[in-house]
Amino acid sequence: MSNQLSLQLFKAVASLVVCWYHFAYFLPDGWLKASSQYCWLGVEAFFVVSGFVIPWSLHRGGYLLQHYGRFILKRIARLDPPYVLSIALVLALGYLSTLSHLYRGKPFLIDWAQVALHLGYLNVFFPDKPWLNTVYPTLAVEFEYYLLMGLLYPWLAHKSAPMRRSTLALFVLSCFVLASDKHLPHYAPLFALGIIAYQMKAGLMGRREGAVSTVLVSLVALAGSNPLYVPVGLASLAIILLVSKTNPVTAFFGSISYSVYLLHVPLGARVINLGSH
Repeated sequence: MSNQLSLQLFKAVASLVVCWYHFAYFLPDGWLKASSQYCWLGVEAFFVVSGFVIPWSLHRGGYLLQHYGRFILKRIARLDPPYVLSIALVLALGYLSTLSHLYRGKPFLIDWAQVALHLGYLNVFFPDKPWLNTVYPTLAVEFEYYLLMGLLYPWLAHKSAPMRRSTLALFVLSCFVLASDKHLPHYAPLFALGIIAYQMKAGLMGRREGAVSTVLVSLVALAGSNPLYVPVGLASLAIILLVSKTNPVTAFFGSISYSVYLLHVPLGARVINLGSH
């Protein structure tokens, strides 16, 4: 329970960091705006958390491969309702914006094919059908992780250590196969650090092996992904393994972090824009 609470605290901080990254864009040049330069890495911290949370929940639920369909449906049922509502809100705000006498953009039109692709996180495959919200591409990466983890988990939790190690290694090295930052493999080292945390907490990996695995994954991130992922990934891993404190305030913000993440751009940007006028 304490670890779950620490993750709530972590998610609360990460979501606020991402909000600051987007909101500071509207500030005049200076040290305050410059402070947001690397706050986009809050998203990468979320990926490490997901890397841990998903296999850990499967471990606690006694997951088997025949449960794959139910697992995916449960993830959709949990995450898609706020996502779909946020899409409806983005469309509504887009329309309401055109009603202002200050509006100078194009007439409001809905491309229903573009909207429909959001329901399967498929816009990433259609460059001419862009995402309606700048945070949605990261949800596509998360969904790819759910689809893959449901298949890989039995091998990551296998009683054979060589099987667990080779599965994790192949997953991490996939970042060299598909380098595009629009898809899961680019972020594989980040998710892998979360998987290492899961295997350590589940008793599948000792401290020495965990340390060696962390170093090797970090080297892959340096060579195949982005060097900035390493400090964020290591800090996130340490928090997952070591921190267990929180309070009602941070627990609350952690519980709403997903909704804040979905809505802070369409709502916050318009509020700031209105205030500037």
